[in-house]
Amino acid sequence: MTFPFGEPVVVHRRTGSTRDQDNNLVPSFTDVPYSRASITSLESESETDNRDTTVYVLKIVLRPGIEVTSSDEVTARGLRWTITGEPVQGRNPFTGATITRITAQRAKG
Repeated sequence: MTFPFGEPVVVHRRTGSTRDQDNNLVPSFTDVPYSRASITSLESESETDNRDTTVYVLKIVLRPGIEVTSSDEVTARGLRWTITGEPVQGRNPFTGATITRITAQRAKG
């Protein structure tokens, strides 16, 4: 299932680790672009240690059979997001088509 008016996303699939200029281990990624994803935005605010924090959450729905794990990252709407929780393969209740659901978030503050 694809969404005719969906948005493009890039899944950054974690492929292992490499070392940076300070010899620290950092994750390495392979970029896999997808078109026509359904994206829904959510936002919540909280106060932590006397400072305001805004957590932005995206719910992303991709076509079926896309391999995504909780250690991957995603770029949507021009920003890089961390995948939270395990991606889920499910069914669209209206069409019966199989879909992949991802929850991603960013924090500010």
